[in-house]
Amino acid sequence: MKMSLDIAWKSLNKAKEELCGDTVEIIKTEDSDILVLSDGMGSGQKAYEESEAVLNLAEKYLESGFSSCLTAKIINDAILVAGEGKNMSTLDICSIDLYSGETEFLKVGAAYGFLKRDGFVEKISSISLPLGIFHELEMNQYKKQLLDGDYIFLFSDGVLEHFSGEEGEEFLKQIIAEIPYRRPAEMAGHIMKHAITLSQGRIRDDMTVLVMGIWENIE
Repeated sequence: MKMSLDIAWKSLNKAKEELCGDTVEIIKTEDSDILVLSDGMGSGQKAYEESEAVLNLAEKYLESGFSSCLTAKIINDAILVAGEGKNMSTLDICSIDLYSGETEFLKVGAAYGFLKRDGFVEKISSISLPLGIFHELEMNQYKKQLLDGDYIFLFSDGVLEHFSGEEGEEFLKQIIAEIPYRRPAEMAGHIMKHAITLSQGRIRDDMTVLVMGIWENIE
């Protein structure tokens, strides 16, 4: 039985910037949905162009059936050929098999995320460097079996800067565990409001919160 996904995200530009350097793409194939988030280095026009270039390549190869791992390696090679240091965007890929619920996470320099199941919140770690730095690409890869009612939370580092340190991370986990909404759009807005409050209204970096919920179809 094919599962249903509800996906939503909220983004905010850095103060005084017209464009957000974080870009998001949802790629749909016959059997899966693939969430892709890229955070361009810095902010504004340049960051947007760099992250958009990464997403365009990711879409091209993922839609063609390339694995997340091979796609990341091809993008990294393309950036290095263009010139080292010109594009050091992050790459965050979450691929969900809509029939089995098996989900693969691949993070290249991306911020950590979370899996929420009922009241339990599990961290999806990331310690790798961004694209375009080394020929030998660093990646964090994980596989999870998603169940009916699970939620995935992905972020750009502009959000997590406001939840820095162990205490801040635990606070964010608590917010997610106790979130009073079921719809991903409301969840993303709720977390973004907390980040804005912690920043005292001074948006010092682009911020993106992406939330996905998964449900079994009942026929």
